[in-house]
Amino acid sequence: MTDDVAPDRAEFKRALPAGAAPAHQPLLRHRGHHRAVAGNPARVMRLRFPEADIARLLRIAWWDWEPERITRHLGAIADGNVDALEAAASA
Repeated sequence: MTDDVAPDRAEFKRALPAGAAPAHQPLLRHRGHHRAVAGNPARVMRLRFPEADIARLLRIAWWDWEPERITRHLGAIADGNVDALEAAASA
């Protein structure tokens, strides 16, 4: 699981991670983590975080934490506060 968003009725072909896919459009290849995509075919429109922060988030992998730990740090997750998540991951 990641914090990426897939709109209602987005179609994912093969085993692709969730991403910001345009509604009612097939997503045929992985476009990278934490990227907003749009169009048909889907194209990367912008990064949700700087590349360095994306690498940090992938190392932190908060989506693999226990539910209680996620709940404790939900504010940092919702805010996209990578520094706070990194501190929580090393605690």
